[in-house]
Amino acid sequence: MCNILTHTAWRPEKEAALRGLGQLTPAHTVEVLRKRCADPRQALVFFKWLGQQSGYEHDLASYNILVSVLAESKLFSAAQEVYNDMHQMGLQLNTATSILIRNYSRAGMVDEALEAFHNLKSLSVVPDTQVYSAILETLMRAARYDEVFAIYQHMSNTGLVPDITNLQSLFNYYHHSEKPEQVYKIFEDLLKAGLIPKAEAQTAFIEGCCRTAKWKEAFNLYEEMVKDGRLPDPPTYLVLVDGLTKAGESDKVTFCAEKYAAIAGPDSVPCLEKVSADKDNLAKLGPLAALGLGVESEASKALKLKTQRFVSDICTILQQSMWGPEKEAALSTLANDIRPIHFIDVLKGGTVEAAEAYEFFKWLKKQPRYKHNLAAYNLMIGVLAAAHMFDPARQVLEDMHRDGFQVKAAMPVVIREYGKAGMVDQAVELFGKLKRFRVDPNNPAYNAVIDAIIRAGRYDKAIAMYEQLCSDGLVADIHNIRNIWEFYHNAGKPEQMYKFFEELCDKALIPWVTGYNVFIDGYSRTGRLEEACAFFDRMLASDCILEVKTYTVLKNSLKAAGDEEKAKFYFDKMLEKGFKPNIL
Repeated sequence: MCNILTHTAWRPEKEAALRGLGQLTPAHTVEVLRKRCADPRQALVFFKWLGQQSGYEHDLASYNILVSVLAESKLFSAAQEVYNDMHQMGLQLNTATSILIRNYSRAGMVDEALEAFHNLKSLSVVPDTQVYSAILETLMRAARYDEVFAIYQHMSNTGLVPDITNLQSLFNYYHHSEKPEQVYKIFEDLLKAGLIPKAEAQTAFIEGCCRTAKWKEAFNLYEEMVKDGRLPDPPTYLVLVDGLTKAGESDKVTFCAEKYAAIAGPDSVPCLEKVSADKDNLAKLGPLAALGLGVESEASKALKLKTQRFVSDICTILQQSMWGPEKEAALSTLANDIRPIHFIDVLKGGTVEAAEAYEFFKWLKKQPRYKHNLAAYNLMIGVLAAAHMFDPARQVLEDMHRDGFQVKAAMPVVIREYGKAGMVDQAVELFGKLKRFRVDPNNPAYNAVIDAIIRAGRYDKAIAMYEQLCSDGLVADIHNIRNIWEFYHNAGKPEQMYKFFEELCDKALIPWVTGYNVFIDGYSRTGRLEEACAFFDRMLASDCILEVKTYTVLKNSLKAAGDEEKAKFYFDKMLEKGFKPNIL
């Protein structure tokens, strides 16, 4: 199809050649348009011609990709015409709208982008997150802050969850425009509505105050945060401590470091690479604050030793007997002093079994002066999942989400362990719940679920998952792809492996250069040198990037088979391409 569309103008002969290809499908249309085989105007003619063919009907994906092709080429009138056709057919418009808005923005046509956004609402279509993100980014680039504020208010009222990264970018825009009050109002509204976790909102507030040198307000927010057993992220903490140090607020620096250590542990307090305070100020700091500023004194060393002994005492109690009233009574004598860092050290020590650690975890949650932090939750989930105690691990995930913590790092851990346990349906089911936990699918989650699917030998499902990964704007991990080859190879199913990669390449889910390298490597290692050489010849004839390691595997395989002449031929070709492979 690409060859036909590329090499001739649109004529009856071209139509006849396309009919000769047999029954075409929307999937073919999407791939041809995605590869930009044809001029945008010719792509539109091709699209319309297809729509007139018997037995063919465009789907949503083919309409969206055509809108993208036309809008990227600034053929906005044509793109709008296709968009109107979509509306008349009752197709979903959010993706096409976001495409139009982003391309209007790139062309500097902000008013047209805003019109496209309002037009969607006039069609009684509720904008989704991708549409809001597109128009907000457009307005921020144009410094139209009042309109940004109005859009965010509307987004909040619809109950959609904005991206925290987008929110922090918005803060920067307001900061540069000297309108911090509006961004604080946005964060407060979102926080009250429960649309962003409290810890992330407080961190954003602190960072904002620090950027505007409002150290008193930043410190007050930090005080409020640590009362709830929460901490800002390390970069925000360091900015706060650095600013307070420069302002000579040694008592407040001490307070910040001691509270951070009390919640996360002395070893977890972030350290400044450069200490801004002078020696007189440092002399006033307590051991925990000095530790936080990268100054390890005798007092801070003693504190470390005390912490290690305290953790040892906890482990001794946990190892003595089964969980029961006696054990709880023994732990109660230490309860007032136990912090998340102690719990984390207990689990990291590896001397307490998963079931006992879980009982300890639940008992700690009931203690009035204790609150688990993000690291404690993540580690507990990892320990339970590794022990294949999935029901408790899922319960901790629920508790973690309910307490306002992000679960995006913990969920892939559970998904991967499901795969190792052969519970692929449960892995896929949990992956499907990412949105409910307000987590956008990410590479670790995809890699974990694909790994689980491959372990179960469900390769068709793996293809579908890769398609979904790419539709979410992510890139397939080459290391994961090579793992697939290992699974097929170990299962004695090389044909399925090659078919898998051919489909990935044909559907543009991985670059052909990646496919070539994997094919050549796989064929060479399995002694199928004729096929390996055929792929290498195709690679040499194209503009693909060659890998010296792949060439070396092929060369060694040819020499081992006694084909010195062929090995020498490829050696010379590599030199012609500008590479310097190992001596033949």
